[in-house]
Amino acid sequence: MMKVAILDTGIDGYHDKLKTYINFSLSKSFVDDSIIDNSGHGTGVSGVIIYNELFIPEFKKLELIICKITNNIKFEIASFIEALEYAITLKVRIINLSLSIKKSNVTKKQKNQIEQLIRIAFGKNIIIVASTGNDNQEENIFKNSKDYIYLVTARDIEGNIASYSKEVKDAYSIFGGDIESIVDYTSIEQHLVVSTFPRYLKNDYFNLFGVPKGYSYFWGTSIATAKFTNVIIKTLIDYNERPMEIKKELNKYKDDLN
Repeated sequence: MMKVAILDTGIDGYHDKLKTYINFSLSKSFVDDSIIDNSGHGTGVSGVIIYNELFIPEFKKLELIICKITNNIKFEIASFIEALEYAITLKVRIINLSLSIKKSNVTKKQKNQIEQLIRIAFGKNIIIVASTGNDNQEENIFKNSKDYIYLVTARDIEGNIASYSKEVKDAYSIFGGDIESIVDYTSIEQHLVVSTFPRYLKNDYFNLFGVPKGYSYFWGTSIATAKFTNVIIKTLIDYNERPMEIKKELNKYKDDLN
């Protein structure tokens, strides 16, 4: 069983497309008493990681461990550190971080703690996938750990860097959707990423335009990060954990910047 920890806003644990993949006994909230997703971000990220828009149950031995680190009201660095440490102790195979953390938002001690945990995860053969390339990406502390994690930026449907993203040296880039690239609203689905959305939340904007309840369109570096995690899962399975083949396959997504 391949375990993937998702540090995010939680999840709709009763969603028909998600519930069979969640390890409820190991999933945990670090901010309140429930892993319920009150924003939709974590539910969308989880759906992309599992299905990558196809909604075909391709991964039979995939298990999600949901680590809720924000309730959409506040984000505490201490909660993130606790969740990251927790995921590492569980010896998961992959940790998805569809988020970035600015240097200005952490103390020196917290920054050192995070970087040390990333190195510990690397030493335990745990893959960490994290977002980068958004505004002020130079401030993203994950860049300091680029030798130990996969940094991900986003591209649009044409293969160009997305309007909200930037090219970053040593990062990996993949389609993350881009609403700014839409010129013909009859083909909106080509420019955005469809994924799961909490059914209990108020109607999402896209539901008003025919997207079924429980689903929505997304775009962002967070979504690109989830897509790359999906690619990693497939690659690990297809190449039976053989390091050289895996590295060669994933390097196809690497930005060639000098």
